[in-house]
Amino acid sequence: MSVTLTSSDSKSFTVNRKAISHSGTIENLIMSMGLEDDEVPMPIPLPNVSGAVLQNVISWLDRHKDDAPYIEKDDKAEKRTDDVPQWDQDFLAKFETSDVLGILLAANYLDIEALLEYCIKTTSNMIKDKSHLQYRERFHS
Repeated sequence: MSVTLTSSDSKSFTVNRKAISHSGTIENLIMSMGLEDDEVPMPIPLPNVSGAVLQNVISWLDRHKDDAPYIEKDDKAEKRTDDVPQWDQDFLAKFETSDVLGILLAANYLDIEALLEYCIKTTSNMIKDKSHLQYRERFHS
């Protein structure tokens, strides 16, 4: 089964149903329509996500379609930024800063917890141990 998603710039993407299950937003929408086990009959519009960003998010979802649901770490545990899996580090490293931030915003909007967490940690690592001038150069270019 598959789901068709339409971006803010009217680009349509067909996504494996198993892959899209990592999106809490899409899953809740499908469940509220009573279509948990059925083919979703119409495209789902995503007015807050551009086609370029959605394509990158879908690539990530396809790679993680067989992963177990993401379980957030204990709030009392030490916050770390060095525990992003290698594939995800490599995936996010190939993008410009603005693209990572776009993926982060899309992951937040679509409630894709693992991708959101990895984007936040990647962004944090971009500014770790940087001067304010280096920070400004990286994010205000």
